[in-house]
Formats: sequence, C-alpha cells, structure tokens
Amino acid sequence: MIRHLITKSVSGRDIYVVDTTPLYEVNTKLSHISSNINQIAKIANTTGTINQKDIEDIKEMQHKFAWDIFEIMKLLGRG
Repeated sequence: MIRHLITKSVSGRDIYVVDTTPLYEVNTKLSHISSNINQIAKIANTTGTINQKDIEDIKEMQHKFAWDIFEIMKLLGRG
C-alpha cells in the first residue's frame, strides 16, 4: 500500500482517498440479513412452515439493503 502511494506521488499521478465506511456498513448489514435468512430457513425446514412476519421482515431488510447500495452508488457517481 505504501509503495503504491509513493509510486503514484513520485510519478505526479493523483492520489484519491476514499472513505470505505459505507462499504463496511453494507457488508455488516448483508451478514445480518444472511444470518436471519438462515435462521428462518432452519425453522422452515424443521417445522415445514414459515411465518408471514418472517417473510415481511426479509422483504424489509432487502429493501433497506437495496437502498444502502443505491446510496453507495450515488457516492461513487453511478447512481
């Protein structure tokens, strides 16, 4: 990483500093969503049924996650 910065600096090329916090936050949310879906799948496989509230919760999490991705794309100038 440092070598790359020094090379760019010496060659006169631009160095960009990027705040990756939103990416880490989205990654954490994706992990939580995956965990929730796995827990729901285990229950559904055990009982043979799935709760309507669980389905609504998954939809809500997916909607929030999609919005977070959209916000990141806007930050990157692609949204």
